[in-house]
Amino acid sequence: MTEGLDDKIARVTAELTKLRQQKLEELKRAMRQLESGGDGAPTRQAYRRFSDQEVKELLEKAVTEAGDEGVSAMKAAEITSIPYTRVRPLMPKLFKKTGAGRSTLYILKPKRGK
Repeated sequence: MTEGLDDKIARVTAELTKLRQQKLEELKRAMRQLESGGDGAPTRQAYRRFSDQEVKELLEKAVTEAGDEGVSAMKAAEITSIPYTRVRPLMPKLFKKTGAGRSTLYILKPKRGK
């Protein structure tokens, strides 16, 4: 009697495990579908390389849009989608720096001769 019961428990447990795996796969598929916007495209985008000229143009645009208020290096990185580690060393070279530490903002350098 107990052998038959043990066999039945083992079969039911195996079936339950199989059903759980199927349900998990269905949920993963549904999550991938939702994350990709429903079109089945891959969800992760490859890292994009930016040329030096492109980086300079994008940063100038971000700083220009900020106007006299200025923009931090972190905010400029967010606006332009350029990695912060690439933006941070360029900002003091390209723009006028105001403030210090976390309150550092960058504005356009004044034009010479005008």
